[in-house]
Amino acid sequence: MTDREVRRALTELQVVWLTLWGEARSESIEGIVAVASVIRNRVVRRGQSYRKVCLQPWQFSCWMERGGPANYRHVMRIARQLAEDRQVRWTRVLEECGVIAQATMRERLRDRTAGSDHYCTTRLWSTRPPRWARGQEPVATVGAHVFFTLES
Repeated sequence: MTDREVRRALTELQVVWLTLWGEARSESIEGIVAVASVIRNRVVRRGQSYRKVCLQPWQFSCWMERGGPANYRHVMRIARQLAEDRQVRWTRVLEECGVIAQATMRERLRDRTAGSDHYCTTRLWSTRPPRWARGQEPVATVGAHVFFTLES
């Protein structure tokens, strides 16, 4: 299976789950929920599916090899195992991301980001902010991420 075929084979829940794991696995539960809030806020504002929001090009670096080759390979390894119904080595964080993904999609979690639809790491924000973040004021900081509201 190609990477594209693997992504197509994943369920919408699996896509959100792996996005959370790929983007925030080193964060606390609050940090993972904050990233999940951004995904949900985009779904609501854009009227798109969770899958489309998560897999849209240049939105979540874990789904792009150019966004970080090592992280992309980790995410795609688990995605491939899920898509091919192979054994996945479950870790506590991977399981937590799954629970948070389900709760997010069922709208059971409180938004920790004041309605944010974008974020970047605090390190990136302080050293070289992405072009889209320049001139923006953060509305929240949770863990190692700074959150912004760009869409109305």
